[in-house]
Amino acid sequence: MRIDNIQIKQLIEKHGSPIYLYDKNQIIENIDTIKNISNNPNLAINYAVKANSNLNILKLIKEHGMKVDSTGYGEYIINRNAGFSDEDIYVVCNNLTKQELLLLANQNIRISADCIDQLKTLNEVAPGYQNVMLRVNPTFGAGENESIITGGDKHKFGIDIDDLMPCINYIKENNMKLVGINQHIGSLNLDYKTIVLAVTSLIDLINANNIIVDFINFGGGFGINYNHDTNNQLDFTSLRAELDVIFTDFLNTYPNKEVTLEFEPGRYIVANASILIGTVTSIKRRGNDIYIGTDLGFSQLARPTMYNSHHHISFITDNELRRECHVVGNMCENGDYLCKNRKLVIPDIGDLVIVHDTGAYGYSMASNFNNRLRPIEIMIDDQQHEVIRRRETIEDLLNSYK
Repeated sequence: MRIDNIQIKQLIEKHGSPIYLYDKNQIIENIDTIKNISNNPNLAINYAVKANSNLNILKLIKEHGMKVDSTGYGEYIINRNAGFSDEDIYVVCNNLTKQELLLLANQNIRISADCIDQLKTLNEVAPGYQNVMLRVNPTFGAGENESIITGGDKHKFGIDIDDLMPCINYIKENNMKLVGINQHIGSLNLDYKTIVLAVTSLIDLINANNIIVDFINFGGGFGINYNHDTNNQLDFTSLRAELDVIFTDFLNTYPNKEVTLEFEPGRYIVANASILIGTVTSIKRRGNDIYIGTDLGFSQLARPTMYNSHHHISFITDNELRRECHVVGNMCENGDYLCKNRKLVIPDIGDLVIVHDTGAYGYSMASNFNNRLRPIEIMIDDQQHEVIRRRETIEDLLNSYK
């Protein structure tokens, strides 16, 4: 990130610990990269809001020409407050209630049903809905681990291929209108060939069934290099070259020449544009094990505990001695850790700990478990910084009680 250790210390002195710190220019750079994933004029990019829904980050994303993919009414409201129009928002449903579907249908936005029951519920609350998409579950999935793989027959998402035409027939029989098809195979894909396969398989499915729509959404899942291994990067040059050929060939024969070809990245836009800064609170030695205690529990960052995910970790310290250690948080749970058995410089109490690449599924998955307060969020722009969400207070915890 475009910030040095002195500036980080100054931010901690001024705002306290922990801090989610975002790099505005890195977010813009990531947006520019993903918008150039293909030269095809039919291309559109939707940001997957669930990755990070900070209102100020959403405003920045809108300023740079992206649309948004939401998961429900709450994200819809945040998107509208960020300045997105209803035409720029679409919702991918998963087990939404009648009440939530009705609220969304009242906005006449694109709603993607991912099973026949959701489609029937949508028709019940909004008969003859004219802005329907269907989420297909492809025959395969891909991603870092089982929790973030969303395609294939072992996962809850999407309409099985054999059930697709019955859903389309239901739409026709009930005077609804199908405007799009979408899919998502999973997250954190670093092999561009996997993304190409996802694109071609959906195109093949659409062609085989003569499905004519206005929108085709191929999903997201573009990975970032959490391990900081320079040899493990998504090859955008090769991906762009293949997509340009695929899209040109597809549009040469597809009846709707104005069809929008969409991707919906979330993680790629924000993940590497953030660090989470905390403070070392203890150094505990138990036999051969060293536990470095911090104020960064899984209420601040859930990914390591939830997914066993890797984040690069560093310390701002004068020490140089490296030992294998565990870095843990302040939750009353044994599963509360940032890393296990990793060789790191052993810091002193009061030194700062930095967890890298925390912009995606960091704050957005934070909680008040143990009644901990969620951190402050700060955006840097060159040498300037701005608070984009204040730190929670004890009063915030009490306000929802009667």
